[in-house]
Amino acid sequence: MTGGQVRTSAIPPEMATAPGYFLRRLQQAYQAAWSLHVDSVVTSPQLAVLLAVGRNPGVEQGLIGNSVALDRSTMTGVVDRLESRGWLKKRRSSRDGRKRLLYLSPDGRKVMAETMQRSKQLEDLLMEGYGPEGRLLVIAMLSQLAEYWEAVANNFGAQEPNIDEDAADPDPTEPPVDDVGVS
Repeated sequence: MTGGQVRTSAIPPEMATAPGYFLRRLQQAYQAAWSLHVDSVVTSPQLAVLLAVGRNPGVEQGLIGNSVALDRSTMTGVVDRLESRGWLKKRRSSRDGRKRLLYLSPDGRKVMAETMQRSKQLEDLLMEGYGPEGRLLVIAMLSQLAEYWEAVANNFGAQEPNIDEDAADPDPTEPPVDDVGVS
């Protein structure tokens, strides 16, 4: 056992059955793996913003935050950091001066492509051993958890989770979806 590992028996029984405990561990491990394998400067939320702006040049800053699951204050900080590095450009809307439209700079496009390639390699490494069907199953379950937990956080979770049985049991004859899950 190395210094960073914890024996399962040392976990208090109440924590061993708490999904939040395991999600926190996963997030900490993911952030450490990201820093080691992808980039110690560009974060996964920053990459998500670069990708969203790259696919939607001239999009309003407020709309991107929702699409990449960042709250307003976090989104503002991410955009400011990306702009200060010269990777993102903000322009005022000619129709509504209160709105900020976002564009990638040429350097931003280059950083996005390079970081995306390393991110994909990390995703493959993290999902190694699960196979295409296992990977689809894990992604489907995480997606369902995120959707339901966000509803609970927004006070809409009084109902049962909407579990798509087909998503949890991928059709092995269908080709795997090549979406990249950036966190």
